Amino acid sequence: MKTPTIKEFPRKGGNIFRVLGLNFRTKKDAEIHLKHIQHIQSINPTTPKTQKAKREKLSPPVKEVFDNFKEEVDKNISKEEPKEEKQKGDVKMDRFQIEIKTLLPVIKGIVGLSTEAVVTVNNEGLYCLFMDPANVELTEIIIAPEEFIELCGEFKFSVRFEDLYTILKEHKNKTATFTTGVNTLEINVNGFNFSLPLIEIEPDFEYKKNPELTFCFRGDFNLKELKDVVKSARVTSEAICFDYTKKVFNFSADGDLNKLSGKINTTSTTTEDVKSKYSLEYLTKVLDFGNIGGDITLMFSTDYPLKVVFENGGVKVNCIIAPRVGND
Repeated sequence: MKTPTIKEFPRKGGNIFRVLGLNFRTKKDAEIHLKHIQHIQSINPTTPKTQKAKREKLSPPVKEVFDNFKEEVDKNISKEEPKEEKQKGDVKMDRFQIEIKTLLPVIKGIVGLSTEAVVTVNNEGLYCLFMDPANVELTEIIIAPEEFIELCGEFKFSVRFEDLYTILKEHKNKTATFTTGVNTLEINVNGFNFSLPLIEIEPDFEYKKNPELTFCFRGDFNLKELKDVVKSARVTSEAICFDYTKKVFNFSADGDLNKLSGKINTTSTTTEDVKSKYSLEYLTKVLDFGNIGGDITLMFSTDYPLKVVFENGGVKVNCIIAPRVGND
């Protein structure tokens, strides 16, 4: 005869406890039923048919107690198989895995420009579009699916990106696995499990439309040279003027007392002369995206927004900075 035992099966909303094919919602009910079966087997350890006959021979009071017990237990029996068992092979968790060195410069750029951003991850990769609080700068981030080690499911999330950056920069040569928990973003890095609270996203959230702009000038620049120019210009002024005249790219930064001017190398086939001024504060923050690697491309027209493009492999960042017009 089969020895009865209690088997436990995990399930959302509470585990299921099974005794000889019957499912119970609580372990206590399962233990009561198990003791009852063991008691019957001790009276006549033969066959279920014999046990049934033995039950029919019980005195009326005992039989009444037995029937009442069975009726009470039946209320807690689930006749359905646990859904987790049937669907176990079909359940997939939304998650993605990526090298931290790929993601880190993108997160650093977000931290410098905005306190709020929504990231979308799906089978097309990672996408994010946001504006800074003053509506001076717009950033679009695209990471192609081939940059991911693992990419499963689809979800949106927003967190304190400053905290996320702090976590990732300590493990920049590792890989990170991201999953979403109950109101949390779960991050596993080299055996360390981090949990960040999710910032609530409006149910009807949609990305703002990326503006369609037409530029007269387009040129490629060396990132280090451009960073040196911007760093020097901040000593003298809050804004920098880019002036492309006769195929020469000039820059100038005029402050109340100090001035800076010079030329910088670029590869451009533009023939039209253009001139415009931009905030050095925002340009400095935008150039942090340059840590993704490679050179950068600048596009602008006279008194027109500046578009800065960073691209390295499957990682691309587009930044648009509003112009400083007049005496701004």
